Amino acid sequence: SSTRSVNFTMASPPGQLFAGVEGGATKTTLVLLSSKGEVLGQATGQATNHWLVGIPTVCERLHKLVVDAKLDAKLAADAKISAMGMSLSGADQPKAKAAILKAFSDSYPDDAEHRFLCTDTYGAIAAASPVGGIVMICGTGSNCTLVNSDGSSVNCGGWGHMMGDEASAYDIAHIALKHVFDHQDKFKTPPAATTFLQQQMQEYFEVSNLKDMLPHLYDKFDKTFFAGFAQRVVQGCGEGDALSLAVLHEAGRRIGQHLSTVAPHADAGLGSPVKVVCEGSVWKSWVYLKPGYLEAVQDQTLPNLRFVRLKVTAAWGAAALGAKDAGLELELDYESHVYDLLDVED
Repeated sequence: SSTRSVNFTMASPPGQLFAGVEGGATKTTLVLLSSKGEVLGQATGQATNHWLVGIPTVCERLHKLVVDAKLDAKLAADAKISAMGMSLSGADQPKAKAAILKAFSDSYPDDAEHRFLCTDTYGAIAAASPVGGIVMICGTGSNCTLVNSDGSSVNCGGWGHMMGDEASAYDIAHIALKHVFDHQDKFKTPPAATTFLQQQMQEYFEVSNLKDMLPHLYDKFDKTFFAGFAQRVVQGCGEGDALSLAVLHEAGRRIGQHLSTVAPHADAGLGSPVKVVCEGSVWKSWVYLKPGYLEAVQDQTLPNLRFVRLKVTAAWGAAALGAKDAGLELELDYESHVYDLLDVED
């Protein structure tokens, strides 16, 4: 009877079980859903970008998330997951995708009956719309992808700070600091006084002159820390600093350039307006980005666009893509997953 009572503490899954994973360079989230889209369990773990941690570690961490989410849902350890969709950063090369899927299936064959893997941009779009759309990521780095209703895609950016990352926090920090350097070198006249940004640079990086910045640009360079200076530029905008406002105007213009590249390729199946999923903390300052964006797109012929932010993680989109790939039905209320982009977000 004791064995029986243990079984009774485990809830029986309502119909089929679906798992969705959003995996990034810092953390990974798994959501366990019923076929009606109800959240049964969730789990959070470490990074699952294979470029950073390697494929065996990715598989171990994914398995741990499955185990933890079932525990959270009070489900039996052998409860069957019908489809598991994984939206992982760095998983955009076909070879790498195949290698991750094979290693995960070989190592943990019981984790899911069907598995689907895509890059992180796809999960974000699929969380907002069942047909496709655009995602513009403006976080530490940047990337822009259009996914059409037929599954075809067009990409712009995502090449890292050495080759791109325009309109990202890194880019904002770089543009701002370049004005300070150029002004001191008398290399180029900035569009407004550098006083505020130079003072912020000295405080943020704890330096007293430009030469003190060299370690931050060479051996002590930390992309995330460097990108964090963008918050000081946003602060400057709030205080009416003309140069900070010019920097955010330029970043907005670069958002416009990305969208002007991909949006014209949107197919009719996406309907109107086409959803643009705005991912990353840079979007919290849309009020300062918008004038530059509007300037960049004023002469472009673009489809009607609706800028939205996600209330849920890309894990929901990954679950939807996993179910779709398996030919199974997962009911999601997509409109409840988004809200319209605000001018300023806390």
